[in-house]
Amino acid sequence: MDKPETNLDSDYLKQGRNLTPAEAAELENALMQSNHDVKARLQLIGFYRGKGEEESVLRMRHVIWMIDHYPADEIWRQDLYMHPGNFSGSKLFDSAKEHWNEQLVKFPNNADVFGNAGLFQVESDFDAGTRLLLYAVQIDTDDYSGSYWPQRLCHFFFDRALETTGDAKSELASDALRIGETFLRRLGTEGMLWRTGIRLFGLEACALCAMWTNDDLKIQKYVIELRALLASWDFTPRSSQLILGLLSLREGEIEKAAEYLLSSESPGIDTLELELANKLIEAGQTKAVLDYLLSCQQNDASSDLNSWILCLESGAKVALQRASN
Repeated sequence: MDKPETNLDSDYLKQGRNLTPAEAAELENALMQSNHDVKARLQLIGFYRGKGEEESVLRMRHVIWMIDHYPADEIWRQDLYMHPGNFSGSKLFDSAKEHWNEQLVKFPNNADVFGNAGLFQVESDFDAGTRLLLYAVQIDTDDYSGSYWPQRLCHFFFDRALETTGDAKSELASDALRIGETFLRRLGTEGMLWRTGIRLFGLEACALCAMWTNDDLKIQKYVIELRALLASWDFTPRSSQLILGLLSLREGEIEKAAEYLLSSESPGIDTLELELANKLIEAGQTKAVLDYLLSCQQNDASSDLNSWILCLESGAKVALQRASN
């Protein structure tokens, strides 16, 4: 077989969520008669997701069958259903990796097979997963049709950099920036692509990673492009406000940075907000940060938030961090 089969319907996974136990048992019995009923397998994968250990084992067995028969299909982009979950590091997970390795040997020039294998492994083994995704990027077409894998790989590097500090953050940010630029180049700006949400992510990631790696020329380039895109929208997403706030702070525009924080409506405090809030506290904008935290109380009743407010109200100049940290 020169090419693996593709084009499965992901709706089958969602249909499985509505199966009754009796209907699932009927499908399992039917598979004994017709082993290649892929619709039934996908429905069962959907049915077993999030259930007990016995059901999880059954789900993984169907997942392994899918690896053998549909390794290049977009169905693997349905992370919640198709990825190992709590089987990471188990014998079944190791077995699944062996089955993926067989497909990699069988289809050495298929970007989707390598990308899907990377998606399957990256949450359990970041280095192995990102290596596979990087190879998918390298062997895929260098145009719009090859933009999916660099977008996903940039996400993984960016998210890891966001939660990391020190030299490791800089290294991850450098990787995210490099892959993010590949994504933006392949995505292009034809038609309405230049103002899409997916391009917004690429510009945000590249602008922030350029800041984390102290690349002034690329900061300037991506901030200009980011602002041009946002000017075509009728609102500014919270993520963009926070990134522009961090970049404003870097440029010495402290009050403007505080305005960005105060205007970013949020149901909770995430990592990017903590980074901007802490930098504003260092810059003497404690009151602006306190005002922001107080505005968040109606949506976030966490003990962390209450503790931060008490500290700042007492006049203490402290770094805000999660209690679990």
